[in-house]
Formats: sequence, structure tokens, C-alpha cells
Amino acid sequence: MLVLNGGLTVGFGKWLASILIPVVGLWAILLVYAVGRGPLVPKLRVPLYYFLGGVVGVGTTLFNNLAFGVISVSVITGLGLLGQSLASLAIDHFGLLGMEKRPFQPKKLVGFAFLALGILLMMFL
Repeated sequence: MLVLNGGLTVGFGKWLASILIPVVGLWAILLVYAVGRGPLVPKLRVPLYYFLGGVVGVGTTLFNNLAFGVISVSVITGLGLLGQSLASLAIDHFGLLGMEKRPFQPKKLVGFAFLALGILLMMFL
């Protein structure tokens, strides 16, 4: 995905590509919907903050496009995983967004250390 979106970024520029990517995604999901005939009416009401997933997706695409060609694709992927892991840690620890609280345990730092070390190795070796 990063390489394909990066190709659009090189061809169209960072900002236009950041608009085109979700528009193409919208067309793709509309096609899938047309074939699958899913229900148009939601099953139940959901909190408004659930819609922030789309904002996060657009933000991720934008920042990936800004980093493309500046740092390697593997580092962009590693930084994305690190960001998702840290956000997940906060969501678990504080029980954010309606999730069950799962307090931070220091042993999790081992995994973050390996992730950070991997990113540093990819950046500087």
C-alpha cells in the first residue's frame, strides 16, 4: 500500500495524492457494496467518536505520503506500527473509547524496546 500510494504521491504530489487515495478507496468500497448488497440501514446507533477511524486513516495516509521518498518504506511502516502500539497501550491502560481497562505492565516495555531498536537499525544501517 505504501509503495502504491507513494507512486501516486510522486505522480500527483503529496496533497492531491492524499485526496485521490481515499476517493479511490470510496469507489472501491462502493463497488464491493454493489456486489455484496449489504444493508444500508445501520443495525444500531454508535458513538460519534467511532467515525474518527476515517480521520485517523486520512491522517495516516497523509503522513505516509509526506514521509515517502524522505525515509524508507520499511521505516515508515515501523513508525506506523510504533504509533499504533503506543496508542493501543494508552487505550488499554485508560479504557478509552469504551474499551475494557487493561493496566500497563512494565514487561510490555521489552516489546517496545525491540520495536524502537528495529526502527533505529532500519534508519541508520
